[in-house]
Amino acid sequence: MELLAFNGIPDGVFLDYFLNRITEEQFFKSFKAPPAAIKQFKLDNLFNVLKYSLFNEITNEAGAHFILLQGQTVKKVIKIKNQFKQTISIEDILPNNIIASFHLNPLTGQKENLEVYALRNNISPLTKLDLIPALTDLNNNLEAETELTIFTISKNLQDDIVSSLLIDAFQYCQNGNYRYSLIAAHNAYELSAKRYFFNYGKSLKLNAQAKRFFENFDRENISAITTKYLPLVTSITGKPMPPETIIDKIIILTKLRNNLNHSIKTTNKKELDDVYNSVLASYFMCKYFELQIPSKDYPTESFYSTVPQNNSSTENTPVISIFK
Repeated sequence: MELLAFNGIPDGVFLDYFLNRITEEQFFKSFKAPPAAIKQFKLDNLFNVLKYSLFNEITNEAGAHFILLQGQTVKKVIKIKNQFKQTISIEDILPNNIIASFHLNPLTGQKENLEVYALRNNISPLTKLDLIPALTDLNNNLEAETELTIFTISKNLQDDIVSSLLIDAFQYCQNGNYRYSLIAAHNAYELSAKRYFFNYGKSLKLNAQAKRFFENFDRENISAITTKYLPLVTSITGKPMPPETIIDKIIILTKLRNNLNHSIKTTNKKELDDVYNSVLASYFMCKYFELQIPSKDYPTESFYSTVPQNNSSTENTPVISIFK
C-alpha cells in the first residue's frame, strides 16, 4: 500500500486566492491540466480548478473531494488470481484516520468473465475494505489486477460541527442525495459564518448593546450576514470580501436550499452543476471564515513564492494531475 505524499491543499493556497496575492501567470504555473480543459472550463481561478478536478462526475463519484478536508490518500495494486476475498486495512499506515471513500479502477490482465466488488468490512467498516472477486463464467487463466484508491480523513474531524456538516455534504453529493447535500452544505456555511462573527465580537472592545448583538448573532438571518454585516466588517478592516464568483454561487445555494420541493435529476446537467458549485462554494466560505479573512492580518508575501519551483518530485505534484 502506498501513501501518497499529497496531503490536502495547504491553507496558503486559499490565502493567495482570498487575498489576491498571486498573479495570473503564477497561478497558471501552480497546477497542471490539458490546455483544452483550461480553455473549456475557464481554469483561471482556484474555484474553477478545484471544481474541474474534484467535482466532475468521475471524481465526485470516487469521493476525491474529501482531500479538501485535509484527507490523506492511499493506493494499492490488487492482484487477483483466485476467487478468495481480500481484506485491505488502513490501520497500520494511517492509524488515526478512517475511510471516507474509495474507488476501484477497471481491471487489467486476464479479466475475462471477472467482476470485482469493493465493500466496507462488516466488522471494521471505517478502516477496512473487502475485495470480493466473482466469476460470471469459466476462466481458467485468471490473473488480473486493479488499483484501489482510498480517500481517508482524520478520526477527529467529525468532532467539529462545521467539518462534520461538510463531510455530510460531500457524502450526500457523492451518493446522489443532492437535496440532503444542499441542506448540509448550507448549514455548514451558516454555522461557520455565525461562529466567526461571534468570536470576532469577543475580540472587540464593545459597549453593552453591541456586545449583546454579537452574543446573539446566531439569531441573524444568513442572507443578512452575507449582504450586510460581512461588507460592513470588511469595509472597516480593509480586508477583502470573498471573490464574486463565490458570492454568486452561495446565493444560488441559498435559493436551492429554500426550494427543495422537487428532486434534482442527474440527467439535468444544469441542476447537477448548480449542486457541485453550491457544495464547493460552501466549502470555500467555511475556509474563508476559518482563516478569519475579514479581520486577520497576513503577510503580503504569497504562499506560491515560498514553494520551491521546478521540482519534479511527486511531493509537489499538483492535485489536478493526480485526480482528473
